[in-house]
Amino acid sequence: MDIGIRNANRDIDRELTKNINIVYPAVAYVLWTGYGWRKLRITRFFDVSREVWQECAEAGVEKSMLSMLEDETGIEIKMPGMKSFHEYAYLDADAWDRKTPTRQQILYIRQQQKKWIPAMLLANICLALKRREHWGPDRISALVGSIEELRGMYGMDIKRYAWLLKEHTDFEENEIRRFAVN
Repeated sequence: MDIGIRNANRDIDRELTKNINIVYPAVAYVLWTGYGWRKLRITRFFDVSREVWQECAEAGVEKSMLSMLEDETGIEIKMPGMKSFHEYAYLDADAWDRKTPTRQQILYIRQQQKKWIPAMLLANICLALKRREHWGPDRISALVGSIEELRGMYGMDIKRYAWLLKEHTDFEENEIRRFAVN
């Protein structure tokens, strides 16, 4: 594999890991404090979210997680300051079916996809909530709002999210990581 593409893929993996260490603890915290869920229920829920992620991956990424969420719930998750994911064809595989992208296109696509990782993780969580807990759009939107509020307070400070877990739940930081999608 081309070194540039390999590095771009590695950058995506790093960004995914960084965001997992933020999104999953934030979700666990919000479900614990806002919805009264406890460790076993959250653990089972995260198992479902991992299955949803795997389903998307095994489908050859026919659709992005964002498309899957919108198709099943009507909810579109957007990144702050960005357009709808519909404007970014590279997030769905159907754009790839038209022609094989060049090396430069792949590098550009990977760089752009990196920006959407937080939204894809949230879409995964929302889709799992719909499937496992039969949550509707209003409850899902409320949860996303709570997570966004946390992100507004703590930004990308992974230590603050670990602290939230330690102080407010029975989870340890490493327990949440094992549910991660990668």
